[in-house]
Amino acid sequence: MAGINFRTASKFATVTGNSASTTGSPNNATLLFTCPDSHEAEIVFLMVANEDTSTARVGIQVYHSDDNTYHYLVAEEAISGSNHTQFIGGGPLFLHAGDKVLLFRHHTGDLFDATLSARLYFTPAKRL
Repeated sequence: MAGINFRTASKFATVTGNSASTTGSPNNATLLFTCPDSHEAEIVFLMVANEDTSTARVGIQVYHSDDNTYHYLVAEEAISGSNHTQFIGGGPLFLHAGDKVLLFRHHTGDLFDATLSARLYFTPAKRL
């Protein structure tokens, strides 16, 4: 039996987007991760840190490239000052080529950093 080959990827971003992305305004939120062409991604870790001393609210979206739609993973999560929240850790989130993970803050002055870790599986044939 052949082993499954994968590579890992980690992405880091400072959240600067101030609202959710939409089909008409795809660049509103901050892009954290895009699943590469000919790959499937298993997101195993997603954490957001509030770098400010006050409680602030963050949102997380997943873009599904097959039907060009944005979905909320988290619409609004309050994270206390100088703290963090782990959103994925108990089970993975699977993405396909072109799918994206995006984040946005609810107020311009909020300071968030995001960290994502994934396993990338090479899949040269497109799923049907």
